[in-house]
Amino acid sequence: MAGEIAYAGDSFSGEISGLMVNADGDDGYNVGAGIGFSLGDIATISMAGGVGNTVFSASGAPNDSDYYFVNALASMNLSDEVHAEFGAGWKDYEGDVTVLGIMSGIYYQPVDQLTIGLEAEYVQRDSDLVGVADVDSIFAGLVTMYSF
Repeated sequence: MAGEIAYAGDSFSGEISGLMVNADGDDGYNVGAGIGFSLGDIATISMAGGVGNTVFSASGAPNDSDYYFVNALASMNLSDEVHAEFGAGWKDYEGDVTVLGIMSGIYYQPVDQLTIGLEAEYVQRDSDLVGVADVDSIFAGLVTMYSF
């Protein structure tokens, strides 16, 4: 079961959403809220946060864990065809595992249907759990998006 309340205006948007999952008799949930601001044609800023409980890990194994998260994204138009983005997110699983992600990218949009960009992301996972390693990763890529 999921629900959402959202508002989108010219310079401000906001949303509150929730999700409840029952899998094999275990309940999981996620409740989040976010806001966004537009600074005209110059930039946009958005922020969100929330809390939840997961019943399954990424591998599909049972993992009853409370978590909370925050994230933010800023996008700035450098010209009519070029914009840059910077974002960061942080998630904490009951103090046992924390994940930090930082990303940036620059994008060129010569026409409405095509965007080409370069992105980079840094991810850091710190874990106090046995068998879950600390990880520092850097990703970079060329992005091409077509929209019709």
